[in-house]
Amino acid sequence: MIGALALSLLLAYATPPSLAEVLPAAALAAFETDGLGTEDVAALRDLHDGYVRDWLANNEAGVLGAFTDDAVLLPHHGLASRRGRAQLQQFWFPAGAPPTRLVTYEHQIERIDGEGDHAVIYGRFNLVWDTSTHRIFNEGNVLMVARRTGQGWRFTHMIWNDPPNRREPLRSDGGGVP
Repeated sequence: MIGALALSLLLAYATPPSLAEVLPAAALAAFETDGLGTEDVAALRDLHDGYVRDWLANNEAGVLGAFTDDAVLLPHHGLASRRGRAQLQQFWFPAGAPPTRLVTYEHQIERIDGEGDHAVIYGRFNLVWDTSTHRIFNEGNVLMVARRTGQGWRFTHMIWNDPPNRREPLRSDGGGVP
């Protein structure tokens, strides 16, 4: 089994390789449950890691492609739920909005669990992004539900909670915080 410290360091990288590429089957078993085999756990980890990489690359199609067509998003702070890729797109990538640049997006998976064609991934996230005027800092808990589809595993539901964002003005030259 891999140590908790080594695993947390592995998961902290923004663009980690898939666990199946770097860990022996015995180490992958740390994520395995009675209902999911090593291959499913590795595929779910790949889905999750790809989602994070796509956000960091500002790849809208990749982010939305991680979800089923009828996916449900339950945003933070009591905002109304969104259903379907079109509503997810409108929530995260609204037309005409100024670009948002992610500085940091880290997910630390605490558990991958499931059975058959259904799985749950939960853990913590740390997110930092820049708008045209501010750097925004956020961290909290996240829960993602996935289903095996004809295209592989896809997220069907996502919910996160967090405290209010911390905001700091950007420097006048457009660089990071002063």
